[in-house]
Amino acid sequence: MGKRVNKMVKKTVEIILLLLIGLTLGVSQSAECAVTGQVKINPEEPWPGSDVAFTVDVDADEIINDVRLIVRECKESICFSDAFNETMDQLEPGRYQCMITLRHSDATYIDYQVRVRTDEGWYYIPGPGVNNYMKTFLTGQPGSGSDDGGTDNGNDDGRNKINGFELILLILALIVLTITFIIVRRRR
Repeated sequence: MGKRVNKMVKKTVEIILLLLIGLTLGVSQSAECAVTGQVKINPEEPWPGSDVAFTVDVDADEIINDVRLIVRECKESICFSDAFNETMDQLEPGRYQCMITLRHSDATYIDYQVRVRTDEGWYYIPGPGVNNYMKTFLTGQPGSGSDDGGTDNGNDDGRNKINGFELILLILALIVLTITFIIVRRRR
């Protein structure tokens, strides 16, 4: 009777692991973007309080329903709570623009992201994930040309490179594997 139970437990574990692997791969494949884009800002090295024009060229396989610009002003590693969430105006098919005025004189950089809504859902530029932002450091004053200004072209210092669903599935698989291992060891 004990060997039969062990075989059932092993089969059940194998099925669960295969399902979890399949779900993880499915989530990874669905994260591919049908919408891509390139964001440009003017001036390229803004300063606190400046007017900044954001222009995005969107390449989409789907019909675009809405394009939103999210801009956060930040100091050190903390962002101010009053982020911009603006609808971008369409200049021509595939090109959108929005102008904002930065509010915080003590901000040292801005994080920004473009969110594109289609019939299939929301897509994020620079890439997948609601917390994937591009960063531009602010210069001290207009035309200062200091070395701390400029855009990092979407290189966001390694934050948020794993999708949340994949992380949850990975943790769930590890928990199931650990519990199964404990059950099998106790029955021996």
